[in-house]
Amino acid sequence: MKRIPKITAEMAALEKSRPAHLEELRKLNWALSAYARAADALINSRNLEEIYEKVCTAIVERDDYALSTVALIDGDKDFLRIAARAGRASDYLDEISLSARANITEGKGPTGRALRSKSSVILKDASSDPDFLPWRDRAATYNIRSSVAVPIVCRDGFAAGVLLVYAGEVEVFGDEEIRLFESLASHLATAITLDRERSKYIVADEARKAAEIAALESDNRHFSTINSLKDMVMGLDHYGRVLYLNESARSFIEPRVLIKGELVGSYFWDLLPLAPGQPLARAHAKAVTLNTAQSTEYFYPDAKRWIRANFFPIDSGVTCYVQDITEQKLMERHFAHTQRIEVVGRLAGGVAHDFNNLLSVIFGNAELLGDEFSENALIQKRVTPILLSAQRGADLTQRLLAFSRLQELRSTPTDIGSVINNAELMLARLLGTQIELRIDNQAQGVMALADASQLELAIVNLCVNSRDAMPDGGAITLKISCVTLAEDSEFAEADDGAAREYVCVSVQDEGIGMAEETLAKVFDPFFTTKDVDKGTGLGLSMVYGFARQSAGNVSIVSKPGEGTTVSLLLPRAKMDDMEAISHAYVEVLPQGHECILLVEDNELLRVFAGDQLKALGYKVLSATSAPEALALLNANDDVRLLLSDIILPDGKNGLQLASEIRKVRPEINVLFASGFADEALNIAGISSDNIDLLNKPYTRSELAKRVRAALDGLGK
Repeated sequence: MKRIPKITAEMAALEKSRPAHLEELRKLNWALSAYARAADALINSRNLEEIYEKVCTAIVERDDYALSTVALIDGDKDFLRIAARAGRASDYLDEISLSARANITEGKGPTGRALRSKSSVILKDASSDPDFLPWRDRAATYNIRSSVAVPIVCRDGFAAGVLLVYAGEVEVFGDEEIRLFESLASHLATAITLDRERSKYIVADEARKAAEIAALESDNRHFSTINSLKDMVMGLDHYGRVLYLNESARSFIEPRVLIKGELVGSYFWDLLPLAPGQPLARAHAKAVTLNTAQSTEYFYPDAKRWIRANFFPIDSGVTCYVQDITEQKLMERHFAHTQRIEVVGRLAGGVAHDFNNLLSVIFGNAELLGDEFSENALIQKRVTPILLSAQRGADLTQRLLAFSRLQELRSTPTDIGSVINNAELMLARLLGTQIELRIDNQAQGVMALADASQLELAIVNLCVNSRDAMPDGGAITLKISCVTLAEDSEFAEADDGAAREYVCVSVQDEGIGMAEETLAKVFDPFFTTKDVDKGTGLGLSMVYGFARQSAGNVSIVSKPGEGTTVSLLLPRAKMDDMEAISHAYVEVLPQGHECILLVEDNELLRVFAGDQLKALGYKVLSATSAPEALALLNANDDVRLLLSDIILPDGKNGLQLASEIRKVRPEINVLFASGFADEALNIAGISSDNIDLLNKPYTRSELAKRVRAALDGLGK
């Protein structure tokens, strides 16, 4: 019974101390929360400003803290820049100036003293510190009674700014709080240092991750954050021994290491036995001795992956950050392959351009012979094959230009069955003996509005894709049918909302098919399911572009293991389109008497075009270049039309020539002639929709009609 009073007294003492223990626990929870949120900011933030904001917000979660701010030295300016702030008293800083300079009033407070001394300055009571006098009245308005200023000192000793915390009570800041603030300021200094140096040796993404690792390396309590990274992270000492490694690194290395055992303490180049150890060791040594970040790349044959190892020096050694760059390497190979295709395309376009000039001369002179000796059956027999061969050559050049994407579409009534029949022999060679080609034409005699050469190229692309989807052979069915789409169909293109009639060309195979996620990307440029050296990823995107340019559409249906069907919809030719073609051969060629300035650097084509125009009654002035054309223009006041090639010698193209002429003679109309138009247009930044263009090779009839239309102001 004698012990009861003693026990009662002890319980009373414990109860009396309980609030103090609870307060200590509350402070501890706040400190852990603030540190965790600050660490998260360092890891996940996209820029320094976001890090500053998150750190300030984390600090003022404690109720008795009224304001937290990060103020930075702004170059050689006198006053600091407020980079971030948070708290109920944030407006306090609106009319406050802070400085590091000792010779001005704004630099004599806690902020200036902390920056100059590079140590923390605690203001226990704002009402009693004489150096705080300039800010005392405004601080009282916002119930600010104490503060602490912690300098943000970078690795090179430069004080970049200060972390300020203001409280609503006096003598709030104890040793634990000061240590926490100094730790946060140290992490901010690390982030600022890495941001300043990243442009020297790493891209922005690597700099951000280096900041994550450098900031978290000093404290093992944040190792869980490093573990969450998908990339491999290892901490190494100055000799290359592993101090720690995250789960990604452990899961990659453990199945492949030759000598089983604890990985920590091993030399890291011994943990990657199939990788070249010497470059890794050399990069590590340079990072340690030069105290600068180093990087090396290598192919890891066991995993069939390309790896980039980045080494960032820290006080305890080096942080090794390892990235899987296999996709980047594949993209680089893909880009190089695409560049080769582009070079071939440009070469093809250049050859086609010159060939078009020759074809224009052949066309014109053959037509002249045919007209001049129209009653001579023998000459007619000779002229007809020339015209047919020239037309075939024109089709070939169109294909070359289509391949190099330098030719506009010529949509005319086209018999799709004939296009497929003409391409059948070429398809047989491309598809090989293991592929059976079936043709099902359910639209005999029906014409579609399309560019025949581009249509043939699209069909070839689709058939080649089907062949590649059947490595063990199979059948490809080309089906032609007529389709009528309702006005609410997603594929109907009629502006008036009426139903539209189309000709459908479908290519069906018995191949491996595609999953839904692949189907969603098949029309994207450069997307391919083939190996890098076997596909450019442009085939289906070209087909899609051709269909849309032709006022049509394209759809694809496929399932894994059930083959693929691609349907190409093209507008069905109307009777008006057919009559325009049938009447084109009986029209009388229009003539005139105006003066035409002809600019063409190809001598054969210049002579041919000049003779044709003179035969139609026009006066012709011929020039080979822009300077020569301007000289002729200045000497002749009666010029009414400029007919110019776009690609000209002497550094000035036809577009620039036309622009100069219209400045002094705006009444002169312009007609361009070129088989290689788009390149010059792209250089000049002008769309082909805005100019009157006569495509090469052109016939005498096309030349006569387009010249007359241009003179009459009926061109573009």
